Amino acid sequence: VTHFIGSDGNDCTFGGRSRWQHSDAVGGISGTLSELLACSGVTLDSDPAKLVSGIASTSSHLRTMGFKLTLHVDLSQDILGHTTSEVRVDAVPTTTVMWKDDVQPAASSTMGKVARQSRRAHGVAVDVHVRGHIFTFSWYQFVRGFVDITVLLQIPSFLVQFVAMYLIGVSSEVYRHTARTELNICGKVQNSIAKLMLAEVAFRA
Repeated sequence: VTHFIGSDGNDCTFGGRSRWQHSDAVGGISGTLSELLACSGVTLDSDPAKLVSGIASTSSHLRTMGFKLTLHVDLSQDILGHTTSEVRVDAVPTTTVMWKDDVQPAASSTMGKVARQSRRAHGVAVDVHVRGHIFTFSWYQFVRGFVDITVLLQIPSFLVQFVAMYLIGVSSEVYRHTARTELNICGKVQNSIAKLMLAEVAFRA
């Protein structure tokens, strides 16, 4: 959804609507300059001195000075992947636009005679500032996260134990019998000492 917001924070109309759904904006979003000016809260007859304090201008109207329209686009995306963009428009008087407030030479031909004259041109520059965040799906990050979680939960160890205990026939019976045998530490120590003593006696004999 693309939402156009005026300088006062309320909805403003661009291209005949203030909210553009993705299906409506497939071919692009288009509107008029007057709609952008309305969103910024100015007109071509607005006084530049009232828009920017301290500006030195000999012109009392934007139409005879030139100005820049800045579109602030804030992008946001929810967990389901739906993207919303809010567009806010600001108008700033300037004399350094692409087609600026300047005197340009012009020539015209009438009845074989060339007439040369000078004309003053004024223009509007459009600047776009985009900020926000958009999430993208990565198979690499997904697989890596799945593997990390699997290792932390010790699932591979459980799988190996299950296969060893139940899925390899006679060897599984041996492993199960060994795993179920109770460990008697005292008995093991006494048995080990007896074996060492017998080995010593046999060696001396």
